[in-house]
Amino acid sequence: MSDVKDILNVLNVSELREIWSISLKKGGGHGLKKQHLISSIISSDAGVPWSQLSTMILERSSSCIRISSKSESLMWRTERLFFLNGEHDLSSFLLVDMGKIKYPAYNCIISEPIFSNRRNLLSYEEAIEVAQIMDEALDTNKIEVVLRCIKLAESRVSTDFSDRYSTSESVSSIQHLFTASWVYSKVVTVGISFLEQERRYTDAINLLRWLLNVFPSDLRRGYWTLRLSIDLEHLGFIDESLQVSENGLLDPWVRAGSRMALQRRVLCLGKPPRRWKVPSYSRSALQKIPQVFVQGRPLNSDLGGKSRYYNEEGKQCGVEELALNYYARDGGGWQGVHAESGIWLTIFGLLMWDVIYADVPNVFYTRFQVHFIQLINPPVFLSFQLCAALLYFVYDVLEMWNKISTAVSTINRLLTKVIIKFCFSLFTCL
Repeated sequence: MSDVKDILNVLNVSELREIWSISLKKGGGHGLKKQHLISSIISSDAGVPWSQLSTMILERSSSCIRISSKSESLMWRTERLFFLNGEHDLSSFLLVDMGKIKYPAYNCIISEPIFSNRRNLLSYEEAIEVAQIMDEALDTNKIEVVLRCIKLAESRVSTDFSDRYSTSESVSSIQHLFTASWVYSKVVTVGISFLEQERRYTDAINLLRWLLNVFPSDLRRGYWTLRLSIDLEHLGFIDESLQVSENGLLDPWVRAGSRMALQRRVLCLGKPPRRWKVPSYSRSALQKIPQVFVQGRPLNSDLGGKSRYYNEEGKQCGVEELALNYYARDGGGWQGVHAESGIWLTIFGLLMWDVIYADVPNVFYTRFQVHFIQLINPPVFLSFQLCAALLYFVYDVLEMWNKISTAVSTINRLLTKVIIKFCFSLFTCL
């Protein structure tokens, strides 16, 4: 019976629906999913003899080859070693050969292997398996399985990988993303979110303290610190929550959004008499973003359709044109154009093509990468530095061009300057 079920899984839905209609002597079946069709076909309710049913199935499936579980495991391991993710498989080669997908031409310069030895690879695979079980348990709401996965991940890190993250150098290379300890820490982080949803704040707090203690050099420390402060507040420990937020701001690994969120928490929780001194960042942290309301007379109100409006001149326009009309008049006399993010990304990619695909070691590991594996990796940061240097050069050329060029129209010079300043501002922030 299991062999027949495996063969049925090879067939497409149309073929299964045809067999289903004949075996059960029913019409339709268009609303049934594939697994439901398979279950109905192999059930005892079938109206045809088993020999006839087997013949119908084999006529549509032809000869099949079963791959052993060991071979399948070996293939899965080979794909993961080559692609370094669970998204790509051997079909990527086929799609490239067929011309369906084309990747840029770049050199893969690998000086450091992802897995230094067999033990690290096997440990990583075990951790991935635990993470998959965790995801399935969350989808099916199996609470006991989720709790066991959390406990297993915590114990594995505590016993086998206690010194893995003792220094900042351990997370400065790309290898740390492919360690069992990193996967287990991700499992625990997801488990903390589950515990918070279940209002088990004490358990979540204990795990957050454990993560912050075991992983002293990790970019996720900002998120962990923020969640710890919030959970402590949920339990009424306001003073302790405030202290956690203040200590988090002293942590060099707490950055960007998490730092801003902790600043707001300090200002919210640290009011007199708890704290009398106002922090230096109070003005920027509490800065309110002005809200602008642009009114337009809608032309239609169909759900799912593109919204059209009448502007002040009575002309039809889209929401982008309506906003541009507002800023050109009441909004301060600004001039602009509507451009989707894809336009800016294309311009940036063309401008930075040679830098993005420069021969920097340990950035591109396969011919099928669509992005950098890790944006905080030192080789990738070197690419960022190259981009910034190129922008400085282009900016200097632009300034000189504006002084001596008379053949280019003012509009073209202005548009080019806006594009360069946009890219320059982006990498200045980085």
